[in-house]
Amino acid sequence: MPFLILILWLGLECWVVSLVGDALDSLALAIWLAVGTSFVGISILGRSRDKLSPDRMNALLMAGGGDPGNALMAVVGPLVGGALLVFPGFITDGLGLLVLFPPTRALLSSVLKKLVFLALKRQLQSGLAAQGMRPEDLEKAFASMKQGAGRPGASGGGREDPPAREADFTVID
Repeated sequence: MPFLILILWLGLECWVVSLVGDALDSLALAIWLAVGTSFVGISILGRSRDKLSPDRMNALLMAGGGDPGNALMAVVGPLVGGALLVFPGFITDGLGLLVLFPPTRALLSSVLKKLVFLALKRQLQSGLAAQGMRPEDLEKAFASMKQGAGRPGASGGGREDPPAREADFTVID
């Protein structure tokens, strides 16, 4: 099935390249444009590779303003956009440009977050089911994470932490 999808995708890309070639009155120019964007994608991938270092990722997550998803999209967005530009074809180039530009990336981030959440959920369900955990327990855990218990600084179950009180102590040298 994936092979069939790949063949259909390549056929669609070739058809769009031929349409662009007809619009430009030069099929060779359309092919060169489709292939030329691959070099732009390679350049973007090279520049965004620095952001993948653990120290840089940690700094971006800390500066994310409380939402690690936005900080992660700031790193993953250029990588995905550059990877889509590497593949020759105008459809993948259009998708890559949508992911590269921050305003459209913000629109796509909610969809991407949901897709990543579903993929993680399926992976956890299959792994935990193999260990004998019931799917209902996992559903309860995910429901509490959706309500905010999984975010940094939030407490479990939507409860608020009790206020901190001053303490009397003596420093001993």
